[in-house]
Amino acid sequence: MLKPTTVGVPDDLLDEVLKFIKDMGLDKSACLREILKKGFEEDKQERLLSKYLTGELSAGDCKSWYKSSGFLCFT
Repeated sequence: MLKPTTVGVPDDLLDEVLKFIKDMGLDKSACLREILKKGFEEDKQERLLSKYLTGELSAGDCKSWYKSSGFLCFT
């Protein structure tokens, strides 16, 4: 089930994203969902790696976040 949400985005970023979506003939909602998903995965990896490197999380802790994602650093 998809749930609507509202996010504030800087004008210049939104303009660039919407122009790209239009120029590529993409579905706006689907594209924004994919961007959010990819960005979240990247952010999650960076944050977990940072906490692992500082000793705040163990390899096992990090691996539990990536059971199905194929994140290889902790397998």
